[in-house]
Amino acid sequence: MVDSLFDHQCLRALSNMNVEKSDLAKIQIEKAIDLFLVESDYVCSLTLAGAAEEMLGNILHKSNKDNVLAELLPWYQETHNPSVTYAKLAKGANETRDELKHGHNYPDLSHQVEISQPLAAQMIIRALVNYKYALKKPSDKMIAFYHWIQENEQKVFSEWEKA
Repeated sequence: MVDSLFDHQCLRALSNMNVEKSDLAKIQIEKAIDLFLVESDYVCSLTLAGAAEEMLGNILHKSNKDNVLAELLPWYQETHNPSVTYAKLAKGANETRDELKHGHNYPDLSHQVEISQPLAAQMIIRALVNYKYALKKPSDKMIAFYHWIQENEQKVFSEWEKA
């Protein structure tokens, strides 16, 4: 596992190497956190966190374990729509992530994609939950982001309600 900033920087300096998906997910999530907190770059933070969230979610699914969206389904059915299926929930929850990563739903350069701090925060949280389910132990940076979200939840997600 990548345990230090030095190790992570070494990964960038090397070429033609194999990297475990656990390390890739950690790198993607930690970079997404940096982009979110330091640069307020919600496009790149959402895209990177979304890549890790999807990769880990697929690994969990293949291992017959629930990912974050499977866990959210009963709550969503109870609070919003009792008849929603997992596929429908996932399609809606992943629309922005998938458009940023693939762009195939709207292959038009003038198509506008909604980007916001709350959407990026939500995707990082989803990636963190899948990371915890798949690997158990989050990094210090992941724990710090979790605490940051707890302290700033009202501010971050109240903006979502205005949008």
